[in-house]
Amino acid sequence: RSADGEATYVNPCFTAYYGPIGTGRAERIARNHPEDASDLEAAWRRAVATGEGFTGQWRLRRHDGTYRWHKLAMTPVHQHGEERSVIEWLGTALDIDDIVTARIAEEEAQDLLHIALEAADAGTWDWDMRTGVSVLSPESLRMYGLPEAGEARGITTAEWTGLLHADDAPEAWEAVRRAIDSRTTYATEYRVGGRWIYARGRTLFGTDDQPYRMVGLPIDITERKSAEAALRA
Repeated sequence: RSADGEATYVNPCFTAYYGPIGTGRAERIARNHPEDASDLEAAWRRAVATGEGFTGQWRLRRHDGTYRWHKLAMTPVHQHGEERSVIEWLGTALDIDDIVTARIAEEEAQDLLHIALEAADAGTWDWDMRTGVSVLSPESLRMYGLPEAGEARGITTAEWTGLLHADDAPEAWEAVRRAIDSRTTYATEYRVGGRWIYARGRTLFGTDDQPYRMVGLPIDITERKSAEAALRA
């Protein structure tokens, strides 16, 4: 009900999720995650004050004590002919925990990858074989001595080849061919300007079993190469 939040009807899914629970609002909000409770309460108070519904993502505690992410929506039911007079609220809760947790895991993995790339002084590249354009991350652009303004940008395969030392370009492309033909990891070393780059990547194949994309990372190994040269000397 609008006045006190007492539930006048709950469907079987509600009962199956919460288990035995009273109809009072206090019983329901006790199932909100402690970290989400104040935000959800604020959303409810705004809705009551304005007569407008709201949606959001919050965690609810299941009958077994497990908290799961839900998309909650509260929709006002107005008295006929009086838009600001709310007589009831219709609430729905859609369990989206699998979606949210997968997204959070992906975001955490991306953060860890970024940290790892920074620690290794590495960048990323994404080569679209169909367009012939490779998108280089800012770190990769810096390694290749190209202008970078904090964002990724693309270069053509011809432009990439032109950046490589003339003696290393043929082997770099031969490594690409071997990786595609054998469906193995692409790995090679080459010089760009005065720096040595170690490149490693993976080929993606389409439903037609044809290669269409290669993604990977370049790592600056100039210091290692210099140390190896010093040892040989």
